[in-house]
Formats: sequence, C-alpha cells, structure tokens
Amino acid sequence: GGSGSGGSGGGSSTGKVGSYEKKVWTSINAGETATVEPKKGEMPVTKVEFKVTETIRGAWVQVAKVEKADLPSKAAAKLTGKVNSFIEISKNELSVKENLLSEITIEFKVEKKWLADNAVDKNDLVLLRYLDAEDKWTELGATLKEDTDATYLHYIAATPGFSYFAVAEKGAAAEAEVVDIPLPAGKEPAGTAGEVAGETAGEAMAPKEGAGISVWLWVVLGLVVLAALVWAVKRRR
Repeated sequence: GGSGSGGSGGGSSTGKVGSYEKKVWTSINAGETATVEPKKGEMPVTKVEFKVTETIRGAWVQVAKVEKADLPSKAAAKLTGKVNSFIEISKNELSVKENLLSEITIEFKVEKKWLADNAVDKNDLVLLRYLDAEDKWTELGATLKEDTDATYLHYIAATPGFSYFAVAEKGAAAEAEVVDIPLPAGKEPAGTAGEVAGETAGEAMAPKEGAGISVWLWVVLGLVVLAALVWAVKRRR
C-alpha cells in the first residue's frame, strides 16, 4: 500500500476486488472517523469505521474475506449452525492498539437468496466475533438497515475490537456469549430509532389490549352524567 495524506480523511487503499482491502494512513487524528470501504465484489463487508482516542501514526487496517479452513481450528469447531461468510479484520498492532479504538462499526451484506435457501429469518442474523485468548465466540447481534437492494440485505453491527468474524444465524456458535453493544450516536438506521422495548413505532402507537375497555368506560360515564343533567333540567321545568 503506500502512505496516505495526513488525517483520518486521507489514506491509500490496496486490495483485490472481492478478496481483501487494506488501507494505510500516515496519521489518524484523535476523535476523527477512519473508514475502510472494500471494493464491490464478493466481499461481505461493505464498510468498517472506527475512531481513536488519541492521534496515531503509521496505521493500517485490512479487511479480508476468508474461508472456514482459515480460522483457528478451535474456532471452526465451535461453529455448529448456519454461517453465511467469514471475515478477518487485522491491523497494525504497533500503532492501532486495542485500547485506543472506539465506536467501531462493521457494515455487511447477505444475499437474500441465501437466507431463503437456508430458512434463516432476516431478523435472526448476527455477527459473531472470535476471541482467540479466551477461545470463544461472542454474539454481537446485527441491526437491519433499509431494504432497498434487490439482491442483498444490509446490516450494521458494533464491535469492541477486530478479529475473525462470522455472519451467521443466531445460535450458530456453541456456548457463544451474547454481547449487547449499542451503535454509536447517528449510526442507528432510519426506522429503528422509534422502536420501544422491541416494538416498532407503529406498534407502540397502536392501542394496547384493554385500552378499548377504558375508552368505553369513560363514554358510558359521560352518557350517565349527561342523562342526569337532562333529567335535572326537565324536573325544574
């Protein structure tokens, strides 16, 4: 790759379409967003974004599509469910230190035909991350973005760091720990911000069970009061 211009907005990319994408920065400034966008192809990842808490220099991040055989053997053995694709995100360990990373998000795509052929519901798709030191997968979840692509569904997930990843159905990894990491501010896809405790905005606004009874009770009480007033007026006359 070569050196990029200063700041997180700069950087140069190298890579083979559909195989990997590597981006090199001269520097990434503290608090700014650095982005890696793989070229169009068979790559499941469409974008990786992150911030650093202090300015770093000589940074690089690589996003690669890998096969199950490329995973650590213990990691592969723990996958017992349906998996769509495998990803490895690596970095320059000397400059891009784990404790300096923040607000990491991964955007990826899944072919609709794969979901249909494997009977996987679009809401049951997750991003798994492998922790080599602990020899376990963590289930990060995934948020479905707007469905505007005829071929693919697009998702976004937040992660605490880089590693090997698998796009899979829920429960695909044996004994996986479920880790709930909220998306950074401004990353929530349109249409999901209004969800309340798992309900869509429309469901939240819909009358709840028993609400109709309360309404009718007030209507009946109102009619009773009105009738009493009419009877009082007639009695005075």
